[in-house]
Amino acid sequence: MGINQPQGYGAPQQPQRPNPQYSRPQAQPPHSAGPAQPQPQGYGPPPQQGMPPQYGPQGMPPQGYHMPPPKKGMPGWAIALIVVAVFLFLVIPVMALAAIPLITTNTAEARESEGEQILGSFKNQCRIAFAKTGQAPRKLTGPIDSGGTGASPPELEGKYYRAEDRVGSPSMQEGELYAQPTQRGRSANLRFHWLGGEGQLSWK
Repeated sequence: MGINQPQGYGAPQQPQRPNPQYSRPQAQPPHSAGPAQPQPQGYGPPPQQGMPPQYGPQGMPPQGYHMPPPKKGMPGWAIALIVVAVFLFLVIPVMALAAIPLITTNTAEARESEGEQILGSFKNQCRIAFAKTGQAPRKLTGPIDSGGTGASPPELEGKYYRAEDRVGSPSMQEGELYAQPTQRGRSANLRFHWLGGEGQLSWK
């Protein structure tokens, strides 16, 4: 005989859960990988540690968070150093060589101006002696009444030029004075009129 069952019950049924949403989900079929999607040109797998980043097409940001490689070329401080070196070793020597003739010319003119000043001063003394005696003096030193102009020997000496202690007489109306450089340079001759005082300076 079978197991006694309560009256009114039929075949036993499987118990049901009160809320089906908490039931165990059914097994899903494994996901099948589809065809590989094309990637933009220039992109590859993510960069490994220590590897440089991979760059995509123009206008696309680099993949990953890596600093871009340093730019190739000469640094700014090296360019500045080259410019300073060129200026010091080329420009300044060329400018100095170009300035040497100008400096030499200015120095020679400054020295010759002293010789011109000395001769101009003795020209006036010679004209004064001529006006007092009526005769052309023969030299610069010595008293006026003995053929001089009253100048002393130290007055003939300058820093760059020295006046010769003689007075030339190219003609009855003209006299001439002479100056020589103390070191090197051109000699000077001053030809002048006894009465008018007009003179002409020449260099040799």
